[in-house]
Amino acid sequence: MPMISPSIIRTLFIVFLLSFAGYVSGQDPQVSVRGRVYSDKGTPLPSVNVYLHGTMIGAFTDEQGFYQISAPRTKEGYTFVFSHIGYENQKRKVRKVGSQSLVIDVRLKPVLLEHRSITVTDHALNGDEETGVTLTPLEIVTTAGSYADVFRTIQTFPGVQQVGDDAGLYVRGGDVSETAVVLDGAYLYHPYRFESPNGGFTGTVSPFLLKGTYFSSGGYGVEYGNALSGVLSMQSRDMPERFGIRMGLGLASYSAQLEIPVVHEVLGLSVSGNYGDTHYLYRFNGTSQVFSKYPVSYDFNLNWTYRYAPGGTFKLFYFRDSDDIGVEIVQPGDPLHYKGNSRQNFMNLRWRQLAGERLMFTGNVAFTDYGHRKQIGMLDLDSEDRLYQLRLRGEYVWKHVRVHAGFESYEHRHYLSGQIPVDPTSAELNPRLDVSHLDTGYRSTRLASFVGLNGKWAGRIGFAGGLRHEQIMSTNERALDPRFRITLPLSAGWNALISIGTYHQFHNPSRQTKLVEQSLLKAMKSTHYITGLNFQNEDSMYRLEVYRKIYTRLPLNDMNPRNLNGGHGYSQGVDVFMKRDWNRLSGRISYSYIKTQRLWEEAPHLASTRFDITNNLNLVADMAIALNFRLGLSYRYATGKPYTSGPHTYHDQRLPSYRRLDLNLTFLHRFLGSKPDVFYLSVANVLGRENILDYIYSRDFLRRSTVRSSTLRTVYFGLSINL
Repeated sequence: MPMISPSIIRTLFIVFLLSFAGYVSGQDPQVSVRGRVYSDKGTPLPSVNVYLHGTMIGAFTDEQGFYQISAPRTKEGYTFVFSHIGYENQKRKVRKVGSQSLVIDVRLKPVLLEHRSITVTDHALNGDEETGVTLTPLEIVTTAGSYADVFRTIQTFPGVQQVGDDAGLYVRGGDVSETAVVLDGAYLYHPYRFESPNGGFTGTVSPFLLKGTYFSSGGYGVEYGNALSGVLSMQSRDMPERFGIRMGLGLASYSAQLEIPVVHEVLGLSVSGNYGDTHYLYRFNGTSQVFSKYPVSYDFNLNWTYRYAPGGTFKLFYFRDSDDIGVEIVQPGDPLHYKGNSRQNFMNLRWRQLAGERLMFTGNVAFTDYGHRKQIGMLDLDSEDRLYQLRLRGEYVWKHVRVHAGFESYEHRHYLSGQIPVDPTSAELNPRLDVSHLDTGYRSTRLASFVGLNGKWAGRIGFAGGLRHEQIMSTNERALDPRFRITLPLSAGWNALISIGTYHQFHNPSRQTKLVEQSLLKAMKSTHYITGLNFQNEDSMYRLEVYRKIYTRLPLNDMNPRNLNGGHGYSQGVDVFMKRDWNRLSGRISYSYIKTQRLWEEAPHLASTRFDITNNLNLVADMAIALNFRLGLSYRYATGKPYTSGPHTYHDQRLPSYRRLDLNLTFLHRFLGSKPDVFYLSVANVLGRENILDYIYSRDFLRRSTVRSSTLRTVYFGLSINL
């Protein structure tokens, strides 16, 4: 399998040398300018463009409305411009600066009346992201039991089912593959790390590389496609404001990050690396699993930002990761040994340009190269996937309406080689079995376009709607998805939400390649019906949503081509979310009830799926217990997943319920750098409950093996220091 191209290495090396050379050149005296930007209603505004008039020095506000820039000291004073699409520009003049720092807080007046729903989004420029929830990196790190992982933190929110101990996002009756993961506007092909038959252990992207995270469990807008159930959208960090070094050390990981503001507010570079080795983690805590290779991983990241104009930026995000694992698979009789390793290269160039007060353009050019090898007995498969992406988007504010439209192109190349047993039901460990050799490839090109609008009618009723069109070029298969949402104000802080939308997802080329090639396997389809109540003020958020999803054209394991797309199903349920912040305590409660059934794949009839987890309850709290000390607590409860207990049944029984109490102690303090240092100690499954994750039966159902959590209680500790 090809390694990273030498030309890419040379390019990254040259960029680093030029950036470092620019930094070590002479520096002029600087004035630090910081502050916060609010709307006219007092809510923080993210993505506001703040810049020094007549220069390219500037920054965008973060998800909480904060900004900070460095300006050269001058006797003439300053004029700062605050610009945001949909709001009137505001200029602030400062004639004299008597210190090294300056604080400027402003409120912007809207060009059109605001139509934000009560839920918070990771940026205000995208009207499609109104119905989600957001997380900051600090919230991810301090959530007990999350292992400082984005995906595991998202699992504590409503609409996500706790299927096992893995990090997979099973959203409102959907499989883990039905949730799209996006980074800076580009899709991540494989977002999980330490992949095994039990799923991925964590996500690939560290929270320290992110400035914000947005998650939607349904009803998302037309900008997102090829996903039946949910969307996780992450934003990487912006240009560094000052030189900094971050060092991390944990029981199973080591990390380092270097930030270089090459030219203040014009050119910045961030480089980081992480190495993970779980050997000491499992040796310290003990494990019921037998590893032939303890999970090991490493990743490298380069984030380069160039501001070529006050309202224009280029951002290059490069990420490479690799992991390796060998583990024994529990089954009746002789055990199976699984060996897996993967590597991924992801490169994304993002462009953003504000054109006046009413118009903005964004674009992405991205490339992914993902390779994976897995070995189980006589099965030995080596796969490679290459994904090329192009995304262009424009947004315009006209009177009381915000219009956005875009075009997207995706080319997916899949290669598969190796060997599989001729009889897959036989014992794969038998070396005398006949094997079939594979060497195949598949190429798919998908085009998409969308147009949407949102605003307020009569100054009160919010609306959002649009159309998304997708087409597979090789088969000429097309999909048209209308989506609509309306928000009705009820009283102070309360809103009612109604959302209806259609969503399609095309099959991965690695699945039944020839059937896709022959236009026999069509895109899956789901229709979302959502209604809910929302409330939000400065310290509280409450949300109740009732939904129903209808699935059609699901794949069946049927030899008759006419029946391949005959699968169908539904999921329906209720999601409840409550969040409250006090002076020293913040907490959230999420509860989900769901009933989901499908006739798909090997299911003989309409039946519960393995991710039909009836009840999910998450209690999360974070409390300041002393100076700089915070205590986090998380309790999770989930109904056991269905399993098949006999030869003539299907998912007729359920596992025992899943329960876990996690604690997290964090100490935050600034020792040397401008950012807080973090010391943390976490204990997962404090009570040592033995959670059963699955039952594995022999083919005659006379013998049964139990799959349990890898550790009864996991203690983890580490620190992150900024220099």
